[in-house]
Amino acid sequence: AKPVLHSPPILDDPRFGDVLRPRLLLREGYTQFNHGSFGTVPRDVMAELHRLQEQCEDDPDAWIGTGYRALVQEARGVLAEYVGAEEEDLVLVENASGGINAFLRSLPLVAGDKILFPSTTYGMVKNVLHLLRDEKGVELIEVSITDVFQSPALLLAEIAAAIAAAGGPSEIALGVFDHIASIPGVVLPVEGFVDLLPGVPVMIDGAHAPGVLDLRLEELRARHLSLAKSAAPGQD
Repeated sequence: AKPVLHSPPILDDPRFGDVLRPRLLLREGYTQFNHGSFGTVPRDVMAELHRLQEQCEDDPDAWIGTGYRALVQEARGVLAEYVGAEEEDLVLVENASGGINAFLRSLPLVAGDKILFPSTTYGMVKNVLHLLRDEKGVELIEVSITDVFQSPALLLAEIAAAIAAAGGPSEIALGVFDHIASIPGVVLPVEGFVDLLPGVPVMIDGAHAPGVLDLRLEELRARHLSLAKSAAPGQD
């Protein structure tokens, strides 16, 4: 049976859609679809950017010494509250690609470590994983999930089968998952993914999630750590 698709509530929200177009710099008659990679910036955000650039140029030493750092700290606090994270755990990066590259290449992985990820993983992330394979000799386990989007249960069953085939969670060094896949644009059950890997480090590529989903990152982290503690006595 084909899945029943429901439109997200945001599509029926009068605060979104064409009513926002005057706030953007897009030329008349042009429709932008690829906001994930090359999103446009609202006019008021662009104006604030220019104001801060002028503030920097007016007194660069003061900007770097006091203004810039204070603004970054303030932004971290606002974003931490928005995504449900502890401020001390939040790091600002230039973009998702740079942050993921820095994180993955900082891990103490060794030859033979198994990294599990779905086939929907973003191309840039796969490139970094392939680099880790070539440089460190890690083993990549790519799980094909292109035909199981009818339900989260089917998707999780594919991931669970791949984990079992690899020898169980204790044999996995790292899990890498999207929160919202790029192609196809599907919300993935990240809570279920981390539940399948108790005690295993998990990286979630959440580039598309803020502004789309209600995020509670600290709750997800606490859930994962709790499962790790409860699974520890039964692990090898």
